[in-house]
Amino acid sequence: MLEKLDVNKDYTLLADKQRYVNHTYLRKFDAFGFAIFSLFNTRLIRIIML
Repeated sequence: MLEKLDVNKDYTLLADKQRYVNHTYLRKFDAFGFAIFSLFNTRLIRIIML
């Protein structure tokens, strides 16, 4: 029981940290990531069409 509770606490802390990281860094790299994503998508579409 105690181990489970500790694991849950650690998990929630990790989730909060992940959320914080996502919130802060995704804003900075949103445009950059979107550019890479669109480039990758166009390449994929070209490969599929060939």
